[in-house]
Order: sequence, then C-alpha cells, then structure tokens
Amino acid sequence: MENAALERVQRRVQQTILEDSRQQLQHHLEETKEQQDRLMQLITKFGGTPTQERGELPLAIPPESIRNIIHSSTSAAEQELMQSVEDTIVENAEVTGYNLLIQMAEKMNMVIQYLL
Repeated sequence: MENAALERVQRRVQQTILEDSRQQLQHHLEETKEQQDRLMQLITKFGGTPTQERGELPLAIPPESIRNIIHSSTSAAEQELMQSVEDTIVENAEVTGYNLLIQMAEKMNMVIQYLL
C-alpha cells in the first residue's frame, strides 16, 4: 500500500492546481517516504525482504469511457475536488490497514504467550 500511495501522492503533487494543496501533499509525500523507510528497516530487521510491489488503492474507478465523459465535462476545480476526496479515501484506508495489522500483531503475541 505504501508503494502505491507514494506513487499516487507524487502524481497529485504535480497535478494539483492549488498551492495550499500542493504544500500539504508535499508534506504528506515526505511522511510517506519516511514511513516506507521505517517499514523497510523493520521488515529487514525481522529477516524479510522489502518489496517494490504495489497494492491496489481502494478507489472506485469507473470504466474508461465514463471517466472520459466525466473528465471532459468537469472543470479543473471540480476535478481537484474529486481528487481530494480520493486522497481522503486512500489515507483512511491506510490508517485502517495499519490498525488491522496492529490488532493482528497483538493477537499473535497473545497466542504466542499462551503457547509458551
């Protein structure tokens, strides 16, 4: 997910038409890179190998024909608003994913302690 999110945020930094949004996205990009580095270190520390693979981001993407119609009939400001909503969806999905991983790790730790 982090690899896919990084790519999306990089694209959004370049595409946004609002300077305030660009600055926020740039900050988010830096945070995402730091998070990626921390994850790579943890994966390596526990004997794994970090991957460059990308997960699928949780976005409802209409068929290309409909996207073309939407794109051609909306203003730049409307497109920016739609992208901003998608940014929020992706960010919330990341938080939910990390919360799930934390809960799974806690449960695994309880099982291990029970077995010992």
